[in-house]
Parts: sequence; C-alpha cells; structure tokens
Amino acid sequence: MVSANEYSEEGIASWYGTKFHGKQTANGEVYDLYGMTAAHKTLPLPSYVKVTNKANNRSAVLRVNDRGPFVGDRIIDLSYAAAQKLGFADEGITEVLVEGIDVGAFAAAGIEGEHQEVFLQMAAFSNYHYAQIMRRKLSASTDAPVKVVKNDSDDNPLYRVRIGPVQTPDHMEYLLDVLEAGQFDPPYLVYETVAQ
Repeated sequence: MVSANEYSEEGIASWYGTKFHGKQTANGEVYDLYGMTAAHKTLPLPSYVKVTNKANNRSAVLRVNDRGPFVGDRIIDLSYAAAQKLGFADEGITEVLVEGIDVGAFAAAGIEGEHQEVFLQMAAFSNYHYAQIMRRKLSASTDAPVKVVKNDSDDNPLYRVRIGPVQTPDHMEYLLDVLEAGQFDPPYLVYETVAQ
C-alpha cells in the first residue's frame, strides 16, 4: 500500500516475541519486543496505526516496521509490549480494529496553502451543557487543549468535544494513556483542514 491514510480493517491480531527479539525487521530496524511496534502484510514501512482490542476497548498507537503475520487469517502481529498494553498477551490472539494514521498530518506545518491537523474526538452531544462538562473533565486530566466544536446545523446542533491538535504519534500515545488512566471511552481520530 502507498499510504496508511483511511486504511481500516477488523480481524485477528497476534503477537510475536522472544524468538525475534534483537533481529532485523523488514525495514532494517531491530525488533524490540518491549517497543510499541507491529508487523503488517501490506501497509507502508514505516507507518502508524491505531489498534483497538474489541474485547476491552483498549487502544495503542503502533509503528509498523515489519512484515507479517503469515499464519492463517491474522491481519496484524504486535510486539509483546503492545499485546500487554491491549490486554491479550496471555491469550495470544484477539479481535481488533486497525486504523491507519495519516502521519503527514502531524508534519504538515510549513506546507503552503492548507494542511490537516489531527484531533482526538471524545464525544458528540446535542446538549451544549453536557459538552462543556466533558470539556472541563478532560481539561482537568490533560494539559493538551480541549475544545467544543459546533456543527453548521441550527436545526440539529451537535457539539463535538475534541483534544488537540496532536503534535506527533508519540504525543498521541501519551494522550491515549492519559485517557485510558482516566477511564474515558476510546476516542475517534479526526482531521481538520486549516488554512495557513
């Protein structure tokens, strides 16, 4: 694949560990079972994905730097650390949602005209008051900016609560950790086009 942008797939994830630790991955990096990485059959190397364990809704942002899995109908192989974070290291496999991340949006500053910024959307409310309650709760949990965005409809207004813009994939991983610790529901990734 040329890009991970807009890629989305559900299927079985597994993890690979000690046998490959310290060996070279498909893109020349060294596999570290304690790193937050993954192997995929067709996504670009490297690229970034958000993987959500459908059994418990835990999410992690992972760097795809290897090829695989080559067993059955599995769609992605995670590092041991990633499997631990998603809560299935003991089981070995789990059903996941894999979503590609447009890394270009993280590094879009400096491009003339328009570029995209990445946000984590937490919820959408028809009641402005409820949206503000969630905004205040999130602001108390993270130092990242939290905003409420209203849609254009006056008949059926929606107030979306968003964190960001997210600066880097590492920043996103940090924010996802904060949200998980605060027992918030996993967010959606959204991209906003902004003029420069």
